[in-house]
Amino acid sequence: MKRILLILSLIYFCSCTENIWLDHDDPRVYIPKNGFSLNKAWLQGKQEYIIDLSVNCSGLRPENRKKEIYVDYSVDPELIKAYNEDITQTYAGQIVELPSDCYQFMSDRITIPEGRSHGELGIKINLVRMKELGLALEEIKYAIPIRLDGTSMYNLQEDEQMLEAIYCITLDQPTFFFWDNRSVDKNTIAQVVTYDAGNTEMELMIMSEGLGLKMEENVTLEFEVDASCVPDDGDLLPESAYELKNSIVFSKGESYAILPLTIKNNEVEFRKTFYLPLRISNSSKHIPDPKKSLLLLKVTIKNDYQWNYTSRKSVSCDGRSVNASDTKTTKSYDKDMIILDIFTDYFSTAENWSYQYGMAIPYSMGIRVIPTQDKRHYKVEFVKTNSEMTGKNWYGYQSPETLEQDPDNESYYDWDYETFHLNYRYRRNDNPEDVWVYVSEILEAQ
Repeated sequence: MKRILLILSLIYFCSCTENIWLDHDDPRVYIPKNGFSLNKAWLQGKQEYIIDLSVNCSGLRPENRKKEIYVDYSVDPELIKAYNEDITQTYAGQIVELPSDCYQFMSDRITIPEGRSHGELGIKINLVRMKELGLALEEIKYAIPIRLDGTSMYNLQEDEQMLEAIYCITLDQPTFFFWDNRSVDKNTIAQVVTYDAGNTEMELMIMSEGLGLKMEENVTLEFEVDASCVPDDGDLLPESAYELKNSIVFSKGESYAILPLTIKNNEVEFRKTFYLPLRISNSSKHIPDPKKSLLLLKVTIKNDYQWNYTSRKSVSCDGRSVNASDTKTTKSYDKDMIILDIFTDYFSTAENWSYQYGMAIPYSMGIRVIPTQDKRHYKVEFVKTNSEMTGKNWYGYQSPETLEQDPDNESYYDWDYETFHLNYRYRRNDNPEDVWVYVSEILEAQ
């Protein structure tokens, strides 16, 4: 019985597979990059540059293709005339047909090879002749208007627009740029967060555009720090805080180059924002990309205790108690100290102004960690914050004046588990004459 079921299953599977891999009933040939398009002819130091025009046949399974498909095409100047007369087009009125002596089609017909559903028509651009026309770099003016006329198999797309392409050719200089800027048309601000221990070693990737997948020769790139690009919200990273090579070689046969950078963490000040604007200033051949050759590194430093913490605390006062949990964000104040919002005064009396307005008092404090021989039991010291430390002038964001360590319960930091065990107290309403509010809190790094 099992054998019968297995045979039936195989028959069902094979029949389904055959149906799945059938071609579409009515395959159609078209230009995927139809309409007006900009196509860069890169000035690589050669006299010619080849641009490809692709043609697809929809609805084909490539593994079913046992014959080549030939597609006929022609140059149709009427396409440019219609484009220029359409005022909704971006470059209407300024496009001119590229003279025939400036390019050459590499085939009389477009071939979709056996086993594929697309083919290419190579167009060889005569760079010398285009320069003689006086075409400026990146100038949008000359185009090749192409129309598909017929196919040896199947049919052309019914939509005429999918059979037409206006290939505008621009002359462009190959460029070098920072990989971080690859997806934008402007220079990028890259965040760099360092730690106080040791150095931060970085490898900044440099790419090329217009030189193919791999370099055909060695090119030397030079770099500089452009102090004029430092934003108003930070300072220029001091020279003592980094090591940078002035030049590197983009080697032949490579697809990218690496610029090594070392940030000396001990030379970076806490509580400050620094910028390191790195620019590709020169190249032995071709040019740095005007829009992508500056990388703005934003450098800040934090200590080993600056994390987001899950807080679980118990707060008691005058016979009452409250349990609460939340997430707390910390910031580094120094190598061994963080500042955080520690709790809310749950037991403010009606005389307290903030309570009357339906508000509770948000407090903050500093926690200084003092390493010991026992990594599971580092000492902890509570530090009262002020407006200079928190950056906030309102009293409520500072530490209570009566804040102190709970004399009956110790506080410590567990390095292995990145957990604070805190026990502290303060006077209710921060009134020296009022009762004590006791807080027992565990902070676990997320």
